[in-house]
Amino acid sequence: MINAITSCRTSKLGGHIYACDNTSCEHEVTSYNSCRNRNCPKCQYSAKELWVSDRVKELLPVPYYHMVFTVPHVLNELMLWNRKLIFDVLFQSSQLAVKKIFKTKYEATPGMISLLHTWGSNLSFHVHVHMLVTGGGIGVTENRWIPAQENYALSVQALSSIYRAQFLSRLRELHKKNRLRLPEYLQRLEDFNNQLDQSYQNDWVVYAKRPFTAPIHVLNYLGNYTHRIAFSNHRIFSLSENVVSFSFKDYAEGSHEKKVMTLQTTEFLRRYLMHIVPRRFVKIRFFGFMAHRNRKHNIERARELITKDKRLKALDSKTLEEIIAEFKKTHAMDTDQCPKCKEGQMLQIDILEKPTREDSS
Repeated sequence: MINAITSCRTSKLGGHIYACDNTSCEHEVTSYNSCRNRNCPKCQYSAKELWVSDRVKELLPVPYYHMVFTVPHVLNELMLWNRKLIFDVLFQSSQLAVKKIFKTKYEATPGMISLLHTWGSNLSFHVHVHMLVTGGGIGVTENRWIPAQENYALSVQALSSIYRAQFLSRLRELHKKNRLRLPEYLQRLEDFNNQLDQSYQNDWVVYAKRPFTAPIHVLNYLGNYTHRIAFSNHRIFSLSENVVSFSFKDYAEGSHEKKVMTLQTTEFLRRYLMHIVPRRFVKIRFFGFMAHRNRKHNIERARELITKDKRLKALDSKTLEEIIAEFKKTHAMDTDQCPKCKEGQMLQIDILEKPTREDSS
């Protein structure tokens, strides 16, 4: 993985040469191939744009809630030993908490998109899930759209309590089935239970913001959070063979001002590698009526129910087609236009083959 990232957009992976077809310009550029690794800072922008463009057509004219579910740091080492299993627990526990609240209060099933993040600004191990929730849901017993009545995303205290209970219950079940890998100090059942009991004393923070009131705001949110990875190249302040300095925000001190942190290269790589998700692990998931199996049908049904109910006031005066057109205009990735003259088109004129081992030596 590290070899792929360090080779990305370099001659090691080969590439293509493009030239402007405008005879008065004839500008040429060399474009090296990308590694396409999902942990690469250079490859995620295009992937994000394509993913978000697919979500545009699924938007509903309702508010959307943004929630964040965190895990106490006392469980960090256990998670590092069992990343895939406990990340799954985090996804399931958070979505079940939201579904339970919606069912109890509204007798409805909401739509949810969950996004896993594992880092803090200083590359520390800070596991949390960002969740986007529809401000209402499809009725469980009634064939209608039931809008949520909250200024914030449900009761944070109730969500936190249900989420914590679900999370710890699932951890105990995994331990009972001997599915967890345990560090030496948690080998005994008594020590394991004491660790979980200790986590009860920590805050299981569930953060909720005021709902987004227009679909275009939802798109902006998705663009900021979906394919973000632990580190971006623009944060590098200085770099040498042994030391890396980079900018970060110290949220622990309640400040959003940027600071500079300097780490030994080995420590920087250690922190970065903590955030490489397990192979084939799905870090963006859909729940509720947006679950994959029936998502397209359910979204069409939800849109029909919302449109049919005269009591529901559309929250965006623009049509879905106008929103899609606006999104494509502001997120256009026109790689064909000449960057120099802005008139001609860049056409491929040559291929740069990937060097062989003999060439490298």
